[in-house]
Amino acid sequence: MSPLLLLRSTIFSPAVRNLRVPVSGCVVNATTVRHAGHNRWSQIKRAKGANDVARAHQFSKLSSQIIAAVVAGKGETDSGLNLYLASALAQAKGIQMPKANIETALKKGVTAAAGKGGASGSGDEVVYEGMSAQGIAVVVVALSTNRNKTFAEVRHCFTKNEGALKSIMFQFEKRSRLVFGNAKEAASQRNLDDLLNIAMEFDGVDDIGEEVDDDKDPSIELFTTLPNLLSLQKQVLEKGLEVKEMDLAAYVPTTRVDSLSESQLAAFEKLLEDLENQADVTKVFHNAALE
Repeated sequence: MSPLLLLRSTIFSPAVRNLRVPVSGCVVNATTVRHAGHNRWSQIKRAKGANDVARAHQFSKLSSQIIAAVVAGKGETDSGLNLYLASALAQAKGIQMPKANIETALKKGVTAAAGKGGASGSGDEVVYEGMSAQGIAVVVVALSTNRNKTFAEVRHCFTKNEGALKSIMFQFEKRSRLVFGNAKEAASQRNLDDLLNIAMEFDGVDDIGEEVDDDKDPSIELFTTLPNLLSLQKQVLEKGLEVKEMDLAAYVPTTRVDSLSESQLAAFEKLLEDLENQADVTKVFHNAALE
């Protein structure tokens, strides 16, 4: 099972554009209507401002993901050669995980890979499907060393919020994705139009997804295939830009639930928070249209 590394979505208000633009000889749909369930750079920003306890919890989860990524890559610690690690490190950088924590996790990953011959010493990835009380499809990704325990914890989150585990995967499609934007240390900062023009020059892009029109930190979401993901990462870095998020496999909703009342949104947010607070849960995504 390919690692699915994706953060839960948060509220965004990007400018909406609908156009078709050529990318590397093909036609790409560039639509900035938000796709519920994708990573959101605003979630990363919010994480930076979290209290120390919450940040320590996030660092602990990411350490496990980094270890698992090194193990999955059979001890490879070069993110240019290990897709799993490239994805985990992009996420770690996004929440400003201390370098010392990352290095410790990398060393543990190498040890685990060497000691177990490539077997996962930090847990197995498991994916759960469920439906919220509001009729919102939810996919939960976890890194578990005890599947029975993880299953029980995830199921409890759903049941106590009047939801249930059930098959909803038909409402999603699996795609590889990358979000890029300006590198903070860059002398010149590009605006959203500049980034979009650059995106149209990249090879291997299938679709342009969400565009975040933030004057201080604009970003663009790209969809590609797994074989092209490392190449796309390299192209972004060669342009002096930064990979904000990178996912080998992301569940993209094909339909979405909207017209939710404030009370329904609040109740659904509680489910998301409960899931996110589980130690084994690494990513949560869904098909709710959060406005």
